[in-house]
Amino acid sequence: MKKFLAILVSLVLCFSLLGFSNIYAEESNSQYIRVGLLQRFHQQESINIANTSIVVGFDLDGEITALATRTNENGFVVRILNSQIVIKANGTPLFAFDENIIPIIWDTNGAPVSLSSRSYRGMIEFSQRNNRINAINIVDMEEYLYSVVSSEMPSNWHMEALKAQAVAARSYTYTRIKMNIEAGLNFDLCDTTMSQVYNGFEQETENSRYAVNSTRGLMIYFNNEVINATYFSSSGGVTENAENVWQEARPYFRSVIDTFETEGRVWQRTITFSEIQSILNARNINIGTVQSLSINRNSTNRVGLLIIEGSNGNHILRQENIRTFFAGTQGGSLMSRNFTITNLNGSSVTFSGRGFGHGVGMSQFGAKGMAEAGFTFDQILIHYYTGTTIR
Repeated sequence: MKKFLAILVSLVLCFSLLGFSNIYAEESNSQYIRVGLLQRFHQQESINIANTSIVVGFDLDGEITALATRTNENGFVVRILNSQIVIKANGTPLFAFDENIIPIIWDTNGAPVSLSSRSYRGMIEFSQRNNRINAINIVDMEEYLYSVVSSEMPSNWHMEALKAQAVAARSYTYTRIKMNIEAGLNFDLCDTTMSQVYNGFEQETENSRYAVNSTRGLMIYFNNEVINATYFSSSGGVTENAENVWQEARPYFRSVIDTFETEGRVWQRTITFSEIQSILNARNINIGTVQSLSINRNSTNRVGLLIIEGSNGNHILRQENIRTFFAGTQGGSLMSRNFTITNLNGSSVTFSGRGFGHGVGMSQFGAKGMAEAGFTFDQILIHYYTGTTIR
């Protein structure tokens, strides 16, 4: 095996940190997860570390080992040099890691690691792909949730809503790891809406930490199994059945009336036929010239089919493709499938809708309304996730 280059170590701290594995011993114990930092630290030429004293370690065959402590008042820089990940201080290389050895750093005193303008609890792992640097945050799941709760929901909302968010996010996190969805990318979840929004240490608040700590370990169960507790911003009055979004039905993802959601999103979008034509052309879908649009509704009164009518045939969109089809337009994807066509004039179409998101599981604005009406976090969760228990 190749050796590290440019390493001068007077004291090697060779202790294993096996607890940072993403393998769980018990659901109630501390659990460490791997979060891909895609928002700001994906495929970068270099990444700055603002901490002035760090421990540099490495991951070899799943075992994390500390290597040495380094101190520099100007911080450090991580970059690729000659196919190696190099950690520099004041322009001088301190460590160089070959491709099969993964560098990991953490603050000497246990403080969050500051990467450019954002900080993260726990450890930061660096990997390379296409001669670029990627960062992964290895962090205790409960401490990860401190940020997720206030990244996904305003922290000045009612505490029972924040608790419901904490339990839903914890359940979602646990099942995502069990499903191993991101295995090929070497992390469990990412920090965007593709998983859950995670904005790091600065996003934490006193309320978000309290919501997590006061529900510590609690998750949502159906038939003694933790559920994949998806959630979304607002429903517009009624949530959606899972099979109307992701094809496969789930007994705990049944449509419910969202009586207490009174502040959800109301929206309107006008899209020109020329924009729709451009999307069809880019996808090599030939139905001639776009002439009209029509919709069919499903059992929850959301749009189940959107039919684009052309001079040479029709193109039919189903389920969530109805929203995402328009991602390439100026306004992006439609906010929800809870909409009507309010204007169709031969050159454009206007959609008028309510709600924001896929509609399956807990409505965040609905949780806010229920909390303000006096419902507790567990009552909120049981309302949105049919037939479940909280424990």
